Amino acid sequence: MQSYLGMYDVSCPKLRSSIFRILSAYGIHRQKSVFECRLELDQKQQLIQQLAVLSHDQSRRILMIKIFPNHPQSVLFGSAKRMPSSDCLYIG
Repeated sequence: MQSYLGMYDVSCPKLRSSIFRILSAYGIHRQKSVFECRLELDQKQQLIQQLAVLSHDQSRRILMIKIFPNHPQSVLFGSAKRMPSSDCLYIG
């Protein structure tokens, strides 16, 4: 299992909401448009396929970065906790 950061910069509210829902299924919401995901290879491939469909326009940016927690130059503080699901979505 590998760790990744999933991030997006999208101006369209409908698309932003879709990306949020997809990343929520795979990871922990860290900040407005940042998710921490721990994925097996097949999960990573599924996630990339789902996001690729949404990112066909160049004005939309979705980024997945692999995290190397045991790398000597990596600095990590605290631990992530999954938040309970909610029927509300805050976009601000």
